[in-house]
Amino acid sequence: MIYTGGGGSPTTTGVDTRGCHEDCERDCEEGTENIHRFRARNDYDSWRGKGEFVIYSIFSEDVTYEEDENGELVITGAALDFVRHVSGGVKGDNVIINPDHEIIIWDIETDGNRMKHVWYEDDGGGEVIRDITLSAEYEGIGVSWVIPITYYSDDDLIGESIVEYCQDIDPSGFEYHPSSDVDFYMNER
Repeated sequence: MIYTGGGGSPTTTGVDTRGCHEDCERDCEEGTENIHRFRARNDYDSWRGKGEFVIYSIFSEDVTYEEDENGELVITGAALDFVRHVSGGVKGDNVIINPDHEIIIWDIETDGNRMKHVWYEDDGGGEVIRDITLSAEYEGIGVSWVIPITYYSDDDLIGESIVEYCQDIDPSGFEYHPSSDVDFYMNER
């Protein structure tokens, strides 16, 4: 199969104008995974907020999260690690924002084939730091570690999206929708 972009369809002619012969576009690029651009049709901003979006990028297989009764984020599953980014000044005006939030150089063998992006709008409130214990089994041995996640008690959950390793990346890549009001694109650089 020869990669041509724009939906991951192989060519029928066997000609790839970029010279890549990999099944997945990320194998052609081999750069740093990046939240390239997003747009919002709702800024989720209450009277006390600043239009700041907080994005947790969690990479690994079968990662789940939920909010407990105190609004705290609880991550479970075989999570390897996460990255937190903030984009300020977001307005619900459907304008493209290019934050270029760098995440990792994604290696499918060590980082899994999925990444989950959880989006919040920061509305302030009291700061909450929660130590999340992440556990995984590697070659039959259980391992765990603690990762502190900071968020605020009045933050609004926007939604989440799962990014698969073999989904196309920007400029003609897959469009993700953590909510009906927000969409984003990934790329490598």
